[in-house]
Amino acid sequence: MRFVLIALVVWTGCQRHKSQCAPAISGAVDRMVSEARAKMPPSVVANVARVVPQMKSGLTASCEADHWAPPAIECFAKADGLEALLACDNLLTPQQRENEHKRSDEILKTAIQPFQKSAPDKPKRDPHEGLGIPPANPVGSAN
Repeated sequence: MRFVLIALVVWTGCQRHKSQCAPAISGAVDRMVSEARAKMPPSVVANVARVVPQMKSGLTASCEADHWAPPAIECFAKADGLEALLACDNLLTPQQRENEHKRSDEILKTAIQPFQKSAPDKPKRDPHEGLGIPPANPVGSAN
């Protein structure tokens, strides 16, 4: 009986501290893609749809690993457009924002790779191009 009581207390405590990152990020990504879809050609829409699951899991991992503050998570959960999402991004610390942008940039690169030719002299394409999202660091800038 005593074991059951201890297990119940531990389980209840874990449920209380359950991460809110996954539902907030999932909804934010869905809304961002939905808004951007109208501005993209069908081939790009298909490629972006292909990477949405990786984007959700990568950004959720960033949220959880970097311990985003509850106000930032709540902001992402409620953001209803690109402007609101950019405002939420500003609630992150500079390091959290840099980590989040690195993760999302890598995922977005996989979405645009089929559209890039592998010419060594061709400049790199901004993975945010066409989505209305500014990059963490402009393409070609030093870190």
